[in-house]
Amino acid sequence: MKDAEIYIIMYLHSCVQEFNPISLGPPNLTISWKPTKIMNQITANILKKVAKTHFVRTAMEEHADLSAFRQRPTVRIIVGISAIGVSYIIGWPAVGLLGAISIHLGEPLIVAIGGPMTYGLSHLVFIVGMYLAGAEYARIFLRWATRVAMERLIGHTGS
Repeated sequence: MKDAEIYIIMYLHSCVQEFNPISLGPPNLTISWKPTKIMNQITANILKKVAKTHFVRTAMEEHADLSAFRQRPTVRIIVGISAIGVSYIIGWPAVGLLGAISIHLGEPLIVAIGGPMTYGLSHLVFIVGMYLAGAEYARIFLRWATRVAMERLIGHTGS
């Protein structure tokens, strides 16, 4: 077992046995907790299971952060994010515009046929944008958010 998992399991076990604050591991890893009605045996078991997952363990052990966002994004990522933005513009606003034109001209087929086609096009542009932007930044953010959430849920403090 990895250090982070051992600390979490020891902490959760102590929460079930006694409700005294404890300090474990290196000086920058202090765990303190006072019982509340929200944190009970079921919550402790859920946290224990979540903490055992590979994703959570590595996020905590590697102290996942957002430093990758300091780097300049590649052209591919910029084009992908731009395509995602354009997909929002050609989504519901375009369908609404087609509806207004349809009402103004008295031709309901404009919105009946053009609306779904425009919305489908916006969905395709969104998918292309997601493909181009990739999952790299989403994964970095999710690892950081997981680490922060687990630290807050189990009471870790420190850097």
